[in-house]
Amino acid sequence: MRKNLAILIASLTIMSCSQNNSELQGAYTSTYAEVNPIRLFTRNGEVKDEAKAVEFITRHGLSEFVPHYGIDNSHANEVSITFNPDNTAIVTCIGKTDARNVVKSNGYIYLETSDITTIYSFANESRITQALLLSPLYSKTTTIPTSSGYSNKTELKHCYFAKETSGRISLPLLNICIVTHIPDQIYARETAYNLNNVFNPEISQSLSDVDTIAVQRIDVELERERK
Repeated sequence: MRKNLAILIASLTIMSCSQNNSELQGAYTSTYAEVNPIRLFTRNGEVKDEAKAVEFITRHGLSEFVPHYGIDNSHANEVSITFNPDNTAIVTCIGKTDARNVVKSNGYIYLETSDITTIYSFANESRITQALLLSPLYSKTTTIPTSSGYSNKTELKHCYFAKETSGRISLPLLNICIVTHIPDQIYARETAYNLNNVFNPEISQSLSDVDTIAVQRIDVELERERK
């Protein structure tokens, strides 16, 4: 499970609001991760059968999914956030440290970089992107000439997404796989691990009869350092 925390790039924009985050002041360090059960979704909604979910990831060789959920200590001391009184924070995430702006929106803490990153991509949007609930606060996508080798250019300010609960900070990670399988005809799979985001179960409404999604949430828990 010790992988870099990958962030899937989305093209939607969420309206944000600036506010005083003085109650968050202080340093928080990761102590452990809470591994949640694997969930399976089809066009009909969630498959409420844990055995089927485990069988699915085993059959498709999804080794990064964790069948035995509960407490995991592999993320201890890998993430730290120091909140400053001016709505900024210093974030260390698996060896990388940078300064971030702190914005609260939609019940989440957005840790946003000031620099703009440019991403070039093709027109076809990742289906995994469609399965995610959170997007960068600033993201602008424009169409570019295909002679460039791409069709889209996205400018965004990278965000880490966190949640505050009972004086603790958690960083949600997702393992996710979308499989399309027509027997004897087509088989396609899109997989991503350790995405810092939240799964949107409403994507099941847009699935076809031959689509299946496996998803697992892992919450990296950060505790406030005592002085």
